[in-house]
Amino acid sequence: KIPVWPLHTWLPDAHTEAPAGGSILLAALMLKMGGYGLLRFAWPIAPDAAWFLAPWMIALGLIAIVYVGYVAMSQSDMKRLIAYASVAHMGVVLVGLFVIVGLAHETDVRMAWNGAIIQMITHAFGSGALFLAFGLMYTRTKERRIQAMKGLAVSMPYCAAFFRVFLFSNIAVPGTAGFVGEWMIVLATMKSMPFIAILASLTLIISATYSLVLMRNVFYGPAIKFYQDFDLSERLICGLMVTMIFVIGLYPKALVDYIDPSTTRIWSNIQMKLDRGMA
Repeated sequence: KIPVWPLHTWLPDAHTEAPAGGSILLAALMLKMGGYGLLRFAWPIAPDAAWFLAPWMIALGLIAIVYVGYVAMSQSDMKRLIAYASVAHMGVVLVGLFVIVGLAHETDVRMAWNGAIIQMITHAFGSGALFLAFGLMYTRTKERRIQAMKGLAVSMPYCAAFFRVFLFSNIAVPGTAGFVGEWMIVLATMKSMPFIAILASLTLIISATYSLVLMRNVFYGPAIKFYQDFDLSERLICGLMVTMIFVIGLYPKALVDYIDPSTTRIWSNIQMKLDRGMA
């Protein structure tokens, strides 16, 4: 459900064949069920097993970040590119959930887990919002090929503006929602496991590469065709997503304060079970 490499291959096909509403629901909600299960059930119920398998989980998450990110660069189908980007960002969540085995302080553990949870939440305003914008575009263009949609900003300036903000959140530009969780995971890991932190931070570079190329190829240059821009109701929906992106990105403390008591309680219970097992 996360989905993790190499069990991720169903996701691009599912996103490609699903209608826009299905893709939004899948990216914004259902992909988080795997991460929730690991944090709420796998770690508390079987902490020894989770601890033992953590290095493998971290490795799979890093492969998703690097390898799947490069796969996204090679896509000519816009929807499949967004789907592969979604897999890469969920790899960051997997690293955040299991990197705690190498962290020395409880504050770092809580930061990594809080970052993973926030990343799951803000993923909806990155990948989910991109699928929303693409669905609205597809109703007009009936086209998924990137090269067939050059110059859309000429006739669809509102669409281009919203899509740009959604991409910035997906890239994890500071000040947007996508930056908060990824930065917390990298920051928590940097002191104890710098090599892992550096590999995890590659998602910032890789996602920026394919996202900016996508933006350039689809929205800029001479227009091939002209389409109707987003209407008022569509602008209101996208505007709500933009508002959430900047509210979380500029003031994440409210979300962190809400999440932290739960992660603290889960970690305390896990520590007691691990201590009893070692004894």
